[in-house]
Amino acid sequence: LYECKHLHILPFVNELCEIPQNPKWHPENSVLIHTYQVLKRLSNSKDTGNPLIVLGCLLHDIGKLRTTVLNDVPFLLKEGKCFYSIWTIYKPTPTDKITSYSHDSVGAKMVFDFFEKINPKYEKSKVKFISELVRYHMQIPQTHKALRKLCAKFEHITLEDLIIVQKADCGERNEELLILEQLLKEKPVEKFVPLVTGKYLIEQGFTHSD
Repeated sequence: LYECKHLHILPFVNELCEIPQNPKWHPENSVLIHTYQVLKRLSNSKDTGNPLIVLGCLLHDIGKLRTTVLNDVPFLLKEGKCFYSIWTIYKPTPTDKITSYSHDSVGAKMVFDFFEKINPKYEKSKVKFISELVRYHMQIPQTHKALRKLCAKFEHITLEDLIIVQKADCGERNEELLILEQLLKEKPVEKFVPLVTGKYLIEQGFTHSD
């Protein structure tokens, strides 16, 4: 789509070419190139059967559009309803500080905006699934306790779904993912899923006073 000049049909994604990344973690530079590499790793894996996971990979970093900061200055400056890049004003160097704090939680909300623009009738449960992948794609538990807490937050995805996105994002040999795999070998994922969640109790009519 990018090479054919049709990337504009994907809201937010078409703007990712403007967003730089910290070269320490992302030497490929722009978020768009990184997103392409994530999709390529996913396509080369055996986990490409679920189109919702493909969409999760496509949108996993869209939050960087609204959170990327270069030397304490927002990389996209808002003027009315338009955004323009300061790339034309100042080109970042390897010594610059580039951060995108909270891009996962911001991106999770932007997923709903994406589908509102591209297909308002798209099934909401599927949008929530994709949003949840984006929301937690940065969280790779390194202890059994942290793993248990993360799994308790899931409402639409499974840990297996999330790990597929994380492997595409970080690469299968990522040290944190290797530690997570070891945790799962020591104790199966089923052990971390709560039998009763707060959401379930609320759906059954229980209140805080109960």
